[in-house]
Amino acid sequence: EIPHVTTIVDTLQGSLGDHAWVTPLHLACLYGKAAMVGQLLERGAVPHAADVDGQTPLHLAAAQGNPACIDTFVSVLAPHALARCLSALNSRGQRPSDLAADPSCRRAIANAAVAAGGGGSPPRP
Repeated sequence: EIPHVTTIVDTLQGSLGDHAWVTPLHLACLYGKAAMVGQLLERGAVPHAADVDGQTPLHLAAAQGNPACIDTFVSVLAPHALARCLSALNSRGQRPSDLAADPSCRRAIANAAVAAGGGGSPPRP
């Protein structure tokens, strides 16, 4: 998938500085590209980067129903970094767990919270 990652990064070069603050990691999570998420994280992508709406890549993975992307965060990130991602609030005061409507995403978020040492908050009722 590296050529695909390179293509996306090349395509985004002009828009990475736009007012949306969307990163390649955001897009990989949005479109459910778990392998790409892993590659980007392993190469130093900032996992808690927020877009203009305060959405982190993990917010997008949870909202779009992409549990494999959430699992990739668990497998790549250190517990403290994972906890930071899980506790990030978007501009509406929502954590990634608040956006996980899909049961498989809710399970993935719960597993991530355990892996982070309880660092992420459970979904709000």
